[in-house]
Amino acid sequence: MPGSQPRLFGIVTASIFIALVLSWLKGDTPASSQGTPLPANGKIAYVANGSVPAPERVPWELRVMNPDGSNVSIIRNLTLDFTLASFLDWSPDGARIAFSARTAFDGPDAIYVMHPDGSSLSNLTGSLPGPKGAPSWSPDGSRITFWALSDGRSGLYVMDPDGGNQTLVMEDEAILSDLAWSPDGS
Repeated sequence: MPGSQPRLFGIVTASIFIALVLSWLKGDTPASSQGTPLPANGKIAYVANGSVPAPERVPWELRVMNPDGSNVSIIRNLTLDFTLASFLDWSPDGARIAFSARTAFDGPDAIYVMHPDGSSLSNLTGSLPGPKGAPSWSPDGSRITFWALSDGRSGLYVMDPDGGNQTLVMEDEAILSDLAWSPDGS
C-alpha cells in the first residue's frame, strides 16, 4: 500500500521507544535499542519521524533524552541531509553517535558519526560501494564495526573511528545485522 512505509516505520520507532521507557520504569538497567549499556553521558538517542505521508511528513530528527524521558532535545534535523537514518550507536564515552543513513531514497546507506550536539557530521564510509549499516562501537571506542553489501554478499568490516583502516573481517552470503561487541572487545 503506497504511503504505508513511513507510517509503519513511525509505529516501529515509537514501539522501541515505549519498550525502553517501560524497561526503565520496571527498574531494568537502561540500554540502547541494541542492548548495550548507555554511554558515559547517560543519554538515549533516537530518530523521530512523522507518521503521515510526504509532503506533510514531520522532519526526521535525531533526538536525545534522559533515561526517564525528561530533557528531550532535537540535536539535528536529519531531513536536511538524509532521506533515511537508523542504527544509532553511542561511543562508549558519549562523545559521538554513529549511525547509518542515506542521502537519496534509492541510494546506498553510509556510516556517519557526529557529536551529540549535532556538530561535526562526517561520512566514514563514503568511498566503500554498496549499502552499509549497523555501526557498533568497540567497548574502548577505538574501532567501529559495520556490515556492507557488495556484489550480493554481506561483509563484516572494522574501521577506525575516523573511517580509516576499513578492513573486511568476514564475508557471507547471508545478510548480516545487529552487530555487537563482547564486553571486553575481543
